[in-house]
Amino acid sequence: MDESLIFEEDGEQIKAASVEKLINHCLKCFEQQTLVNSNDAKFVKVFFITYHWYITSEDLLSSFIDRAKQSKYDLHVLSQVYYTVKYWIVNYGSDFENKETMLLILDELNGIVQEKLKNGTIFTLNIEEWLAKRAKSVNTGSLSRKQSLNFNDVSSTDFANHLHYLIFKGFRKISIEECKRYGKSASALECPNLRDQISLFNDISKYVIAMVLSHNTPELRAKSIHKFIEMTKQLLKLNDFNTVMAVVGGLGHSALLRLNKTKEFLSPEDKLFIKETQEILSSDQNYAKYRSMADQVQGFTIPVLGVVMKDLIAMETAVGDFIKEGELMLINFRKMIQLSSILEQLLKSKKMQPEVTPVNHLLHVIRVSLRSRYTEDDLYDMSIQREPRENKASVSKSPSSSSSLLFSDWAKGSIDEPPNRDTVEKHVRAMVNAVFNTYDVDKNGFINEEEFDALATNFPFLDKFAVLDVDWYIFF
Repeated sequence: MDESLIFEEDGEQIKAASVEKLINHCLKCFEQQTLVNSNDAKFVKVFFITYHWYITSEDLLSSFIDRAKQSKYDLHVLSQVYYTVKYWIVNYGSDFENKETMLLILDELNGIVQEKLKNGTIFTLNIEEWLAKRAKSVNTGSLSRKQSLNFNDVSSTDFANHLHYLIFKGFRKISIEECKRYGKSASALECPNLRDQISLFNDISKYVIAMVLSHNTPELRAKSIHKFIEMTKQLLKLNDFNTVMAVVGGLGHSALLRLNKTKEFLSPEDKLFIKETQEILSSDQNYAKYRSMADQVQGFTIPVLGVVMKDLIAMETAVGDFIKEGELMLINFRKMIQLSSILEQLLKSKKMQPEVTPVNHLLHVIRVSLRSRYTEDDLYDMSIQREPRENKASVSKSPSSSSSLLFSDWAKGSIDEPPNRDTVEKHVRAMVNAVFNTYDVDKNGFINEEEFDALATNFPFLDKFAVLDVDWYIFF
């Protein structure tokens, strides 16, 4: 009996194994080009999702080549290596992105394959082709498509689609390695793409609050809330639970909950929708209602990132990576199976794409519009200004005690730093170009007061045109 490879009692699924045995077992699953056995298919999927927990991508790829070398390039073994790496690239090609060492190792494997497997059926393992297909899958809409950049003119559906697209693009950038680092440390400081998504989530929530509070009258504030409700309905159709959580988190923030005069102008249907959606996203019973709803979704979906990360931390806290069998410390493959089910929720956004076609110009404006430096205290103060406390002596609920669905409860401290200056400048530059391509009809480098004020609706509390430019023209 091989003590470094232990199966479950059913004799089909692996319970624990050494790294070497897992690699060997992975290769054995590819006796032919396709995975015929369902247990093999399950194992290979778990293996490539979770290998990051015990070996680097570079070392894994090198190990595959070493197996071919050790066999003295036996054609059967070399074919196994080829089909294994091909599966890796096709299904988890993002593991190769921005990794020069891996590309060099892949070139070495290609050279061996081309030399040894001369049967006319072997094609070069091409990561560039995979990257090109991936980039093509996220192309934005035609720049010639006309689209107003004024928030009031943009339909709820269009605005929701563009928010969804921003989240989708960000999700695709989150690597499994980042997820591992976050799960181990419970901190996003060393996880730049994950941190960006945390910031974007909070920016969306704060944008919702600020846009509602930017209106002077209760009736207009209620109208703004209604628009965000319609956006939420569209996001639900897109199965984008993460952005739904962000928008509903804004609508459920204490800065808006206290606006009793505004609530009087909300329809019973709108009030009921907010209540029911908040119940679905409630953390009660470990997000039971949300999980039940998400499990029923077939096809593309964007999960609530905060819930996925909480699950990851819970798994890392409760279960170890290794288990002791006799004198050996083996990889706990039971844990890897559980990890893969958690991480697979994120991987859907890497393999699938949403059914939306965004417009670049509007995308740039929305991206910059969301860059708010308002704190929760700032937003609460704005709320007090809009609807002062009726009883001056009463103590109102503070933002810190709010039941808001902001990320701060699970990613506290990771989003306090200001956004990267170069990134902000890039987005602002793109937005300015978008504005002038849309509004500067005579191409003289100017936009007038009416055009500026229309655009300014995207930026809550931005000064009026006349305050910014007494000459009634603004020039960039």
